[in-house]
Amino acid sequence: MEEPEAIRLEMPSATKCEAAPPPAAPSPPPPPPPPPPPPKGKAQKAIMEALRRDKLEDFLELINDKNVNLDYHYEPDESTLLINACWTEEQCQFLSALLEAGADPNASDVMKRTPLHTAAYRSNDKALQLLLSEPRTDPRAMDHLGATALHYMATTFWEIRDTAAHKRCIEMLMAHPRFEVNRPDAIGETALSTAAQQPYEERIQVMLELGRDRLNLDYSYAKNASSLRQVVERQFPRLRRYIPEAPRKESLSDADAHLQLLAALQHGDLDRFRRLLRSGAVDPNHWFDDPYYCTCLELACRHSDWEAFVDALIDAKADPDTKNIIYGVPALHQATENANYKALKVLIHKGHAKLNITNNSGSTALHIVARKQCSSQEEEQAMAKCLELLLAHRERPAHTEALAMWLDAVDKMRHAPIDIDAQDEFGDTALHDAAYFGNESLVLTLLRRGANIMKKNRDDEPPLASIDANTLDQFLDEQIKSNGLSPLSQQYQIIMRYIFLETSEDQQQAQQSEMDALRYMSRSSSFRPLLRHPVIHSFLDLKWYTVRWFFFINLIMYILFVTLLTSYVLLINANDEDVNNCTIINSGDRASSNIMDVVDQQKSSIVLNLECKEFEENCAQNYMREMRLADVSKQEAGSLVRRVFGGREKCVRQHDDPKHVSTEEFLARCVRIPCVYLLVVLALREVAQCATDWRRYVTAWVNLIEVCMILVCGIVLSSDWDASNLKQHISAIAILLTWTELVLMTGRLPILSVQLEMLKKVSFTFLRFMAWYSLLVIAFALSFFTLFRRSREYDPENEEQFFLRPGLSILKTVIMMIGELEASDLVFDAVPGTSHVVFLIFVILVAIILLNLLNGLAVYDTQAIKDDAEVLGLVSMVELISYLEMTLLSVGSRCFYKGFYHDVLEPRIRVFTQNLPKKQIHAFPFTGKINFLLDSANSNRFSGFRMERDIMATATDIVNEKKQVSDFEQVKRRLTKLEEKVDEMAKIQTLRHEFITNAFQSLSNRFGSESSV
Repeated sequence: MEEPEAIRLEMPSATKCEAAPPPAAPSPPPPPPPPPPPPKGKAQKAIMEALRRDKLEDFLELINDKNVNLDYHYEPDESTLLINACWTEEQCQFLSALLEAGADPNASDVMKRTPLHTAAYRSNDKALQLLLSEPRTDPRAMDHLGATALHYMATTFWEIRDTAAHKRCIEMLMAHPRFEVNRPDAIGETALSTAAQQPYEERIQVMLELGRDRLNLDYSYAKNASSLRQVVERQFPRLRRYIPEAPRKESLSDADAHLQLLAALQHGDLDRFRRLLRSGAVDPNHWFDDPYYCTCLELACRHSDWEAFVDALIDAKADPDTKNIIYGVPALHQATENANYKALKVLIHKGHAKLNITNNSGSTALHIVARKQCSSQEEEQAMAKCLELLLAHRERPAHTEALAMWLDAVDKMRHAPIDIDAQDEFGDTALHDAAYFGNESLVLTLLRRGANIMKKNRDDEPPLASIDANTLDQFLDEQIKSNGLSPLSQQYQIIMRYIFLETSEDQQQAQQSEMDALRYMSRSSSFRPLLRHPVIHSFLDLKWYTVRWFFFINLIMYILFVTLLTSYVLLINANDEDVNNCTIINSGDRASSNIMDVVDQQKSSIVLNLECKEFEENCAQNYMREMRLADVSKQEAGSLVRRVFGGREKCVRQHDDPKHVSTEEFLARCVRIPCVYLLVVLALREVAQCATDWRRYVTAWVNLIEVCMILVCGIVLSSDWDASNLKQHISAIAILLTWTELVLMTGRLPILSVQLEMLKKVSFTFLRFMAWYSLLVIAFALSFFTLFRRSREYDPENEEQFFLRPGLSILKTVIMMIGELEASDLVFDAVPGTSHVVFLIFVILVAIILLNLLNGLAVYDTQAIKDDAEVLGLVSMVELISYLEMTLLSVGSRCFYKGFYHDVLEPRIRVFTQNLPKKQIHAFPFTGKINFLLDSANSNRFSGFRMERDIMATATDIVNEKKQVSDFEQVKRRLTKLEEKVDEMAKIQTLRHEFITNAFQSLSNRFGSESSV
């Protein structure tokens, strides 16, 4: 079987501005060559091994093997033998042999890199010379990013091993007749523009010397929309002598009509340009190849003085949405990049260009504006005008009359307004880019036009993360305004707008939280102080007023559960209280004694263990009889017994119904039923929270306490408690967890949030420091165990012998650390001297120094919390409202009856509903009570809400301060106008004075000449 012939990808020859009709769209790349057949045997692997080991004889022997495919693509990068042979100069013989054997010099790897790219990358001038001397080699080959071999020579991502060889490679490429030196890559950069961005003057000099007559310096652009001529002259002034003085221009008398059109554009001959377009002999969308690589419309959009040519092209039906065939940049973007607002205005208003058109990276014109780094004030002003053109008719009015006018304006545009939150291939919006590049004025402009501050990119990062806190504070101040009346008027209103907090306008995303931005701000140290801003604070109060009903229902239900569970635990343990006061007397030990004799010896109740005589004969159980002293003489010894079932005691009468229960047990059974139902409701609540955001749920330590509490309470309520010891353990843990959860729940209330933050902060600080100091405590505990464990004999009745076991020693040491030293209980005689020294060191190091250190830390944390109490309270409020909102939205969205969710539940969760369409409130600070004038006149939803007076006072101060600044700016503008008028009058006076002086001079000269005559 013969190997298939290697497919050769030939590109069309480069000609100078051919007049052939341009392609309507970028031609699709040629189909990739079919994969080579799999290697037969070991020959394919052996030839690569011979190449890597520089075994030329073996390589030449294998190169003629029929089982070897010279164009085989090796894993993992799909490289060929030719590509690998270009890495070093020592392998040029291998390269020459492969070319002679017919290997394809244009075969590429997975990144579309050919052997020519590899030779340029390695500065291998010998390999590059061999490849360029091969007629089959395409010198214009491009990789997956559209970069040619000369782009590789101009890029500095790697260290150049041999500068002289690198220079020779550039010379060979520039001298090749078929190489296109002006060809841009996928981002519009030519090799020269790429080199001009780096401080490598020698490379640029070689390109300018060899390509003086071929380089396009005036119509190819480098970064920031500057021509190559401008960049080279500015950054490399020594190279100006290599730059042609006159810009490249075509001849007006060229035989090709399209070149005449281009020449008319270059010479600024508008009349000739219009005549050619009206003649019908030219295509307004004609594509010019080397050295321009663009259309006339693209060229006109790049020059600020060529807007008339843009207008003429639009009149001639040129496509305003045309994209560059090579790098895919629309004409709209090119006009924006060059701050050509006049051409942009023609494209938008007359050409009706699509404002949301994107380039190859998914960027819109707004992204171009956001990334633009202006070099002068004039350019900044021009970019501001471009931005206004792009954002025109962006906001959709809410009122009916204004909405009709807006729709009419949009209809005239024939295309939708620009999407201010459009994302590029990385998920970034224009606000992302503006904040990242520090363009604060653009950030404010985008925020004013409704940009989403929580639109996350692919890295899950919102624009808010990069916005400066001062910029956001300034924007928040702008959201407060008045109705223009005097602050002393009863009709004076403070208007606050919250539209920037609504992070989604899509009805399908109505379940999105309104607290996303505030939750992010509460977790950022730079944004936390902004929670005190009147706009944010008032919205939090409004939101709390909306969702507080769920919190109080939850709190009341939990308080009821805690009350019932506590009662249940106390009731099931009530029967054990009197047993400790009983004296147990075995019937065998007191068989011959009189009960009354025993009673005379007791001061409390007695318990008798008597043999069962009146039950079945095989009964071997013992019963206990308990009676009061006053009842001993009245009742027989066997009338009242206590039956023992494996440790649990029940008082029953010997001949009564065995189903009889005590009052405590009856009440416990009654309490248990509602307690179980409430526990199930709590469990369902936790399931709903986990389903809402399980990642957030499992990372919250409070949820761990709630889960443990539910499990322990479930054990308490589901057991019959036959084992009294286990009952006491589980009951104690259940009581502790339920009441701890009650403390945490009530601490979420705004009035108690600061106290809870103090408790958590001090607790975490103590645990963090004790995690290391505990080693010292354990060391002293084990030392005390070693010193004092033999100080006295073990006495089971002595509860103060802590140092007999290591565990009790640690417990006693911790107690001693807080000051309970009890040195009198320690016996130092067993190990005198050492025990005294160790105990003294413990007192100084732990009881004094460590304890005071922990107290100081606690005081410091407490004082810090008090100093920032308002902010911490608002942070806690944000977390609580976010938790309530997300839980309710998650549960409500899963309702089977959607009407209940939209009509009943959602208005009681969200603030931004039909009752508040403009997302703003109107408050009356003059009156004693504060009301709202909502956008819906028939709504009384917030009629009971009252805003805090401190918030209103701060908002009023901001409005007054803004008014003072506005008045100052107005006075400043008036003074500026007066200065301009005075300057004009001074100029007029100067001109008048010069005119009069000249007139007198001319008259005097005339009279002087006449008198002389």
